[in-house]
Amino acid sequence: MSSDSSIPYDSPSSSFTCSNYQVFLSFRGTDVRPNFLECFKHQLLSSGIDAFTDSDGIKPSEEINPKLCQIIHHAQVCIPIFSKRFPTSKTCLMEVKWMVDFGKNILPIFYGIAPPVVRQQLDQNGPIFKKHIEDKVPEETLELWKMAVEKATHWKGEELTKIEEGYHVLIDKVIHRLWELLRLDSQDLPKHLVDISHHVGEVLRKLNIKHANGEVVPDQKLTGKRVVVIQGQQGIGKTTLAKAVYNKIRPLYRIRGSCFLQNVRRKVDEGRVIFLQEKLIEDLQGQTCLKIRDSVEGAKLIGNKFRGKGVFIVLDDADSDWEQIEDLMGDLAWLGQGSKVLVTTNKRDIIQRFKGADRKVMRHKVGRLPIDKVEELFCKHAFQNDSHVGDFAAITKKIIPLLKGNPRYIELVGKNLYGKDNSIWKKMWEEMQRMLEVRLEERMEKLMKLIYQNFQTHTKGIFLDIACLFNGMDKRIPSYLWEAHYKVPTSGIFELYNSSWLNLRGNELQMPDLVVLLGKNIVKNDAGGDNILNYSRLWDHEDALRALVEVQELGSAKVNALRLEYDRPPTRRFSCLKLRLLAALRVLILCHAEPDEDLMDHLPTKLSWLAWKGCPKASRLLLFCSAKLLILDLSSTGTSLSTFAWQGWQDCIQVAKELKVLNFSGRFVASQIFPLPTSLEHLILERCILDLSSVNVLPKLLSLNIKQCKLVKEFPPVLGEMEALEEIVIDGTDIKAITLPENLMKQLKVLSARKCIKLEKISEFPDYCNMKVLSFEGCGEIKYLPDSIEKLQHLEELDLSETMISELTRSFDRLEKLKILRMRRTNLEEFPKAIQRMGSLSEIDFSCSGSMKGEYDVRSLSSLRILKLPSPEGSRLHMSRTAYCNLEIVEYDGEVIH
Repeated sequence: MSSDSSIPYDSPSSSFTCSNYQVFLSFRGTDVRPNFLECFKHQLLSSGIDAFTDSDGIKPSEEINPKLCQIIHHAQVCIPIFSKRFPTSKTCLMEVKWMVDFGKNILPIFYGIAPPVVRQQLDQNGPIFKKHIEDKVPEETLELWKMAVEKATHWKGEELTKIEEGYHVLIDKVIHRLWELLRLDSQDLPKHLVDISHHVGEVLRKLNIKHANGEVVPDQKLTGKRVVVIQGQQGIGKTTLAKAVYNKIRPLYRIRGSCFLQNVRRKVDEGRVIFLQEKLIEDLQGQTCLKIRDSVEGAKLIGNKFRGKGVFIVLDDADSDWEQIEDLMGDLAWLGQGSKVLVTTNKRDIIQRFKGADRKVMRHKVGRLPIDKVEELFCKHAFQNDSHVGDFAAITKKIIPLLKGNPRYIELVGKNLYGKDNSIWKKMWEEMQRMLEVRLEERMEKLMKLIYQNFQTHTKGIFLDIACLFNGMDKRIPSYLWEAHYKVPTSGIFELYNSSWLNLRGNELQMPDLVVLLGKNIVKNDAGGDNILNYSRLWDHEDALRALVEVQELGSAKVNALRLEYDRPPTRRFSCLKLRLLAALRVLILCHAEPDEDLMDHLPTKLSWLAWKGCPKASRLLLFCSAKLLILDLSSTGTSLSTFAWQGWQDCIQVAKELKVLNFSGRFVASQIFPLPTSLEHLILERCILDLSSVNVLPKLLSLNIKQCKLVKEFPPVLGEMEALEEIVIDGTDIKAITLPENLMKQLKVLSARKCIKLEKISEFPDYCNMKVLSFEGCGEIKYLPDSIEKLQHLEELDLSETMISELTRSFDRLEKLKILRMRRTNLEEFPKAIQRMGSLSEIDFSCSGSMKGEYDVRSLSSLRILKLPSPEGSRLHMSRTAYCNLEIVEYDGEVIH
């Protein structure tokens, strides 16, 4: 059987689906007891983990090699079950080689055999090796298999030494490890946390969860039915507390089922009860559920499906009417023994609604922070430090008592004062003094409105756009709209960020719910009444449909942005006849929406942004011509581009000369790429099946995204002529070598080549490079970096995780601006000495690099905030007092110790 790993991984002609499996199991069937396998598979399924075994989805008569290769490639974790006769199977050995080649997370199980014995089984003088030689397996192939087994057995695994004594404990350990590796449903927590440990412990106690030293006791028996309602004023930290508790408890419910429903009130108000019900069902049962027709059917389905089962559910921000909560989950009588429900709310009376004869309900009040914690948190936001700066000491002492111990209020005031002079601090203190008699919620709203009034005009517009439409979006896309209308989008985003109204996760816009609510209320108040046509932006589904009915004449509406989204293709079509009457409309965002007429005939001519995800007639819509069009998004349509009327498209791009963003993601198929507008700056072709060799020169292109374009095997030569290109994303392609032209390498700032499993060669870097972010994560064929890596003098982030790299270059420390270095699951054998001289590093991740031993010396790294290391066995960590004080996170193979 061939060991060649260059088998096609995702053939478009194959009807076989392999991308859904999270875990791949490899085992010698005759060695492993059927009871063990059945129990293991049952526990995986019950834990919501989708695992592949050799009996799933592949008929015995089929050619299995390519499909097994595909499945391993797509799996997140691979589990080889090493047994005494495991290496006698060529298929098993080949599977292990693919696991190693693809840089997979490997969690070995040693079934009645010790790891050193497994490694010895393929010795050249051994009977198994000789048997494979007799079966005509090439010796070089056997050596590759042996190397793969050697590497796989060095991963931290679980041993079942005495098979006859039972395997349930081992299976539980493996399931627990899988939950950690897959990071199933964990909740992100804020960067700055103070005074939370006590509250976490109290909530765990009230939920009847055993815990010690801040950690939940694993594998404990879960009894009783408990509901804990976390109650407190807005911004006090209820959601943060619920997330922290959820992260602690969820491993106990990996088999029973757990679900965190966030922003319940907002989703209920938006009419998305069915969305919440489907998420609840899918999270609790660990697999996709059938589509629900209405909320009544959904509540009944939840009650019937989970009746008598012990589950863990969090209802975050459950401030809706109780009837709406009942619409979501029913009367809760279906909860089984061991069930825990955690609720966050502003309402005091909601606790009465959760009471029942069969369950115990308790309240947990989150009160104000103590004064010392207020000062600590305020200083983190106002000074980016744990204490105040000398010149501001006096005014800080005056402001702190006025913050009333509310974390959200503290952050709001602190971030708005960061970097401001003393006179601004004094004005803030005076304004806070005038509002002393007002309730805190009203005080925050008044303060936010005051801050809003002081924003520049363009910042106000950008804020309302994000709050109503663009929250969660890549900031670079709406920036073109803002550039056209406000001219200075960057300063507006910066002003919002500094005011704590906006967070940025990479390029993603993230706005807190309280701020989003304020923005939507401002739009409603500015409308001066209930006339929906006076709204500047329409984000609500029903409001959008109403506006399309009520508008009667051209120019009678002030609507400049409208979003109409459906969770799935609707049963009824919407009326588009009056769209053209919305003369002020600049942004139209549709998702799975189906008009009752040809939409192109009714589109406003001044549209700047047209998005229609799931568009059924993409080729027809591409004929829409607008000189004002900046952004065209027809992603996820599944339409074949080869059927387009090319002449019509040519006419369109002649008119749309300002088009900046084109998004055709979603498995489009084309024998050659169509002519593209030379004005383009962002081209997104994720998951498309097309040949890029015929692409035309795009002189203004800044970003090219061809993620998972399987036909792309090399860079098109024409990229060398695109002198503005700053970002290339080639994740998941079959590119074998990074051989970009020198002039292009000099100007690139971001190159992402994650999971390029065939990539094995990186060309030398030129003398001057402007690269800031470079990622080869999951490129299992890369064994070393070129020495010219030292020329990347501007590099700030480097990810070499899951590569075969075993050492860094001697001159690696010349990357003086490097802030983030990630090398998870590599072959590093010792802590690189070069790193000790890199004072800018703020994050180092060497976790799961099992070969690394010796001294971990970070004493000179004063900027270090996050340190993730492999298991401490045989190693020693050295750090200075300064380095220790600055560290926020220290982990050993995923286990947080600081």
